Amino acid sequence: MKITDKIVTVLLSALTIPVAIFAPLVHILYNITAWGLIEQLAGSSSSGDSGLTEDTISVKWLFEKLINGDFSFGEIDKSNFTDAFKAIYPFLIAAGILFALAALTGVVLFATAVVSRAKKTQCVISGVGIALLIACGITFSKFASPIVSGTVTAGSVLQSLFGESLSSLTSILTSSVIEVQRLNLTTAWSVMMVLFFAVIIWNVSYMLTSSEEKADQ
Repeated sequence: MKITDKIVTVLLSALTIPVAIFAPLVHILYNITAWGLIEQLAGSSSSGDSGLTEDTISVKWLFEKLINGDFSFGEIDKSNFTDAFKAIYPFLIAAGILFALAALTGVVLFATAVVSRAKKTQCVISGVGIALLIACGITFSKFASPIVSGTVTAGSVLQSLFGESLSSLTSILTSSVIEVQRLNLTTAWSVMMVLFFAVIIWNVSYMLTSSEEKADQ
């Protein structure tokens, strides 16, 4: 039973690491509002294509962009930020930091599961991971809500992040034709939450079972 317990705990905690890196983290669903107009002008309005586009972003995807030089945090010039984006940008940074801390918590949990069988410690670490993920979800929601509601336009976000590399005309057109329907945390966030809960449930179940066995003896 002890060997099985060790294997299960190590596997559950180890899974948090690849999930955080490779699984989709952010889900974006946006509508190209000009699509219907284009179809009407082309005489093909009966195609039934709503113009909805769906994308996901993972930590792995972000790392690849940074390594390939497609994107650099150092290139972000805060002087280009629109007033609307300035209000929500801190929430994006905070959400990123909280998720990174949650991923680091998964690494600590894995190390603890490998070197010891301290059940209460593992439960506490998992609880910290859950708290960080909940805080990350709340913070990211505060960033995403104004974009989904239209208070902050897609053009404003792009203009703030890419500045002079994005022309004014492109920014205006982007604001006019793109409506973000959904912007939320997805697989990586939810699966990590499940894994942290699973570690707690497994450890609590094991401790209760062990206590009952000792009582019977």
